[in-house]
Amino acid sequence: MLDLEKRIPSKEEFKQLAYKKGEVVSPLRRVTLFFLDLFIYFIITIFTKGRYPLLAFLIYFTILPIFLDYKTLGSAFLNIRFKKLKNTFTSYLRPYLLYFYYLGVPYGIFADVAFIGNYITSSTIKITFYLFIIVFVLLFYIINLVLLFIHKRRFYDSLCYTELESTIKEKM
Repeated sequence: MLDLEKRIPSKEEFKQLAYKKGEVVSPLRRVTLFFLDLFIYFIITIFTKGRYPLLAFLIYFTILPIFLDYKTLGSAFLNIRFKKLKNTFTSYLRPYLLYFYYLGVPYGIFADVAFIGNYITSSTIKITFYLFIIVFVLLFYIINLVLLFIHKRRFYDSLCYTELESTIKEKM
């Protein structure tokens, strides 16, 4: 029993390990942040009955972070903030690039496909065409998820001179 007690880390060692892991903004935290912010944004647009979605986006992703130390409500919950590497206007464009890339591009592809699909008369070709596009969009997301785990930093962060930073503080 005594030998086993020596191998088990102490409470302090567990705290240190948890703090070290919390200092890193992992890909899982980034994906969670993306969906949490998207969920909060959709809740806001539901409460405004879908009026002015672009204004809600501007307020939630641009104006609110200025007053909350570069945090959205989702990033405050996950102890993450946006850090500007250069003080440029482009750092405020990050959420627009991020959401356009992950939502706008696939939506545009589906909209174009639906338009083209109206001109296909054969149901077999139409179904095959739609399935191909669905597989293509799924591959788009899978490749981006793999790249997120490999590179940690995405192109929109580089373009906007931003990075995500953990706000977890060590309590001793």
